[in-house]
Amino acid sequence: MAQLPIHFFTPFNWGNITAKPNKLYLFVTSVPADGLITLPGLEGRISNVSVLGEQQSLNFKQATDAAVITLPAGFDSEKQIKVIAVGIAEGYKVQPVHILSSIYDHMKLDEHNAYNYYSSSGIDYNSNYQSTVKQSWTIKPKHKGKYQPAIQYTDEEKGSIVDLTVNNVTTTFKLDSDRKMKYKPDTAKIKWGPLYITGPYSAGLGGLNGRADKIDISKPFTKDTDKPWRSIDDYKNGQLIDLPAGMDNAYYILQNINAGKDLIYAQVKITSGDGIIVLLNGRQLLINNNPGKAASISHVIGLDLMPGNNQLLIKVFNNFKKNIPFALTHSIPQNIYIKDLEPLTLEANELYPVSLKLHDPASPNQTLKLPNLEIVFTKK
Repeated sequence: MAQLPIHFFTPFNWGNITAKPNKLYLFVTSVPADGLITLPGLEGRISNVSVLGEQQSLNFKQATDAAVITLPAGFDSEKQIKVIAVGIAEGYKVQPVHILSSIYDHMKLDEHNAYNYYSSSGIDYNSNYQSTVKQSWTIKPKHKGKYQPAIQYTDEEKGSIVDLTVNNVTTTFKLDSDRKMKYKPDTAKIKWGPLYITGPYSAGLGGLNGRADKIDISKPFTKDTDKPWRSIDDYKNGQLIDLPAGMDNAYYILQNINAGKDLIYAQVKITSGDGIIVLLNGRQLLINNNPGKAASISHVIGLDLMPGNNQLLIKVFNNFKKNIPFALTHSIPQNIYIKDLEPLTLEANELYPVSLKLHDPASPNQTLKLPNLEIVFTKK
């Protein structure tokens, strides 16, 4: 029987899993430091665990919420990937371990609390990156009743056609012509610091040349001491500049943003060329390339600013052109749109699967590119 993929609703650093009805196969590509492999949410009685091609059985412990396998001393997958076979006598199932419970009868789903399904997108090796093709969640209401689902989005997502599946019922809709939220951020409290830049670096689109958290502009971003951070003097809000670049070059632009004593959500527009990564306080908000080879592409990005100082880091990437266009604009319309969906009756403490993907994408590898979208369930 052919092997099937199995979803554990969490990524594994040690490798990946395929399955048959009564057996799991664990492909171990990296040995965990503690020598333990944990399978969260696994239900089903494990009968035996062994390494394929070897006679030795492995020790394991099984609880109601997980199974833990102990790798033997000297277990090594460097020279050859080893496969662990886990026999399960009467079949198995995997319960979601990433469950979102309602808080004050309100549940908010976004890309940061989703289980992401990844693919690989790009027009060549250096423009390749890990694209997100689907997102899923499991929600658990604390109280029974009618819940109003709604989609909140910005001008970045406007025009996209998506499939939203709730409890195995799929609805297709276009993000367009929906009501605007009455929202006006107190942007007067935000202090936008000067822009700093470093580069060019030899790079592909995916990944970073240095660390993205707590950047000190008095120190180089990488070990290249000849590439310090330097101020982009006299840069004006929204100004489009051209950064000279060779093939497979990247620059990094940094801005410190002070939000005072408040939590503030503000949107900015960022213009780039062949590729871009946007991070706020070390967390990635967007990665995207330019398969149509347009002269430039602009993105609207929502920033959840924390009280005090925040760091916006932008990587702009050049593939084949001779320069990289760049602009950062703060003074844009702060539009948030709301699409109200049909109310649902949900039971208390039941698990409901929710998923989101593009409707009829041009390619199975096409990234969602919905960085600001939120799905909200509110009890009526």
